[in-house]
Formats: sequence, C-alpha cells, structure tokens
Amino acid sequence: MPGQPQLRESAVLHVVGNEYAILAMVRLEQLMDGSGRWVILLNDPAWEQESQRVEFDDEKPARAALAQVYADGEAQGVWKVNRPEPY
Repeated sequence: MPGQPQLRESAVLHVVGNEYAILAMVRLEQLMDGSGRWVILLNDPAWEQESQRVEFDDEKPARAALAQVYADGEAQGVWKVNRPEPY
C-alpha cells in the first residue's frame, strides 16, 4: 500500500522461562513513500510509551542494526521473532 509503512520484522524480548514478562519490543519497517528508507522502532524497556526511532537509507544497514539490537538483548533474555509472510 503506497505511503503506509510495511512491517518486515518484529520481536519481543522476554525473560528466560517466562514469555509473558516482556523486557523490550522492536519493529523493522520499510517506508513505502518512494524513499527506499527503512526504520527501526525500539521500546526498551517495553513499557516506554515513546519508541526510539532510527532511519536507514536501505535494508542492509537496517538489518545490521537490528542484528545488533538482538545481540545486545540476548544478555537479558530471549527474543521471539516474527517475520510476516509477504503478500
């Protein structure tokens, strides 16, 4: 859908052994405004109302930054990752 950001990946970081105790949440979105930009939205801690937002010029650096977010979070818990199927 033109203009509407598309979710490409999301994840929640939860306490080991307790998937209901969520520590952080992250989303990777592709902007569909013709810019080719990608965005990471991070809520750390999960209950923060305002997401930390970082924009990237294309997919490769966005995925590298997302991998770093996952690596940093693994010291605190376990990530449950969701990758939606493309339409």
